[in-house]
Amino acid sequence: MIFLIENAFNEFLKDNAIWIALFFFFVIVLALLLIFLSNKKKSVKTDTISVDAYAIVTALGGKGNIVQVNAKGSRLSLTLKEKSLLNKEGLKQSGVTTIIEMSDKFVLVVPSSAEELAAKISLI
Repeated sequence: MIFLIENAFNEFLKDNAIWIALFFFFVIVLALLLIFLSNKKKSVKTDTISVDAYAIVTALGGKGNIVQVNAKGSRLSLTLKEKSLLNKEGLKQSGVTTIIEMSDKFVLVVPSSAEELAAKISLI
């Protein structure tokens, strides 16, 4: 019932209700537009670093030392016959960003597609 009381503020709201609604509408549209444009800038693709498959196979101890290769995303899971033949420095120099050593396998994180790298390794 407070809106039935005649005062200057209620008169202002009655006279300018459409302009106030339009103002809030444009503020919301502007905010959504800024959010949309800021998300577009984050999806800019960076240059991918190429990885040398032959150098990786050499650093892993040769094709005969590789028992199993699985790839998913940017991770390449490997099972090796002889872990002592692994050359970690050679892997780093050939483009591998991270080497994760587990009890029975190694996971190599590469900057490009691991599926493509696994296909190249199988062809060597």
